[in-house]
Amino acid sequence: MPKNFKRSIRGYDAESIQQEINTINQMYDNKIQELKKEIFAQTHQRQLLRNEYNKLKQEFGDRVELQEQIKDKLYEKYLEILEQQLITKRKTDHSIAELENQVKLRQEELSKYKGYSNKVKSDILRVRDSFKSILEEGDEI
Repeated sequence: MPKNFKRSIRGYDAESIQQEINTINQMYDNKIQELKKEIFAQTHQRQLLRNEYNKLKQEFGDRVELQEQIKDKLYEKYLEILEQQLITKRKTDHSIAELENQVKLRQEELSKYKGYSNKVKSDILRVRDSFKSILEEGDEI
């Protein structure tokens, strides 16, 4: 930005130049002060944010650690429950197999008794028929 200074016969007016230099220096000093205030405010804000970050990090760090511990305990309990379920299933399968064997044995015994019962029944019917025929012969006499 060109500045026109007052001129005299001897050259430029020294007072006008000095006043312009003082004005520029004053603007420079004002801008420096403004920038220093801005830097101070930003530094202060940065420190506040850093403190808040550290506070949150500590607060949530404890929570994250606690959540990890809870997760680990829950996973342990889950594995224990699965193990118990597996043991129970094996015992149940074994019990079912034993019961199926017992049912099979009882069915075989029942079949034997049915066969024996049918034989006894046929023997009784034969004896009855024999007695009936003997009685009928006795009635004829």
